[in-house]
This record gives sequence, structure tokens and C-alpha cells, in this order.
Amino acid sequence: MQHCAMGKTIPKAKFEFMRADGQGNPIKYFEIELDKVLIGGIEPSIEPGPFLMSK
Repeated sequence: MQHCAMGKTIPKAKFEFMRADGQGNPIKYFEIELDKVLIGGIEPSIEPGPFLMSK
């Protein structure tokens, strides 16, 4: 969040997208690695579940 507020780029970022298998276990179904990432905005929200989500 500090990089976002200062307008700095992040040298590398990796996003992993997960889904549940038939038994409810997480499975990675997509992964992307990015270079020189600039965050345009963050919108924290609270949704049902154990995690704080950022949109």
C-alpha cells in the first residue's frame, strides 16, 4: 500500500488464482507474473469468509 500511495512501481508481482476441488481443497488454476507493476487503487472490503478482500 505504501508503494501505491507514493506512486512507485513494484519490481515483480505474482498472482495465483485458486478454486476448490471436489473435496473443498484449494487448487491453483491460473498464475501470472508481472514486471514493473503500478497499483492504480485499492478498495478494501469485508465479505463473508476468513479473509479481508481488496478490490
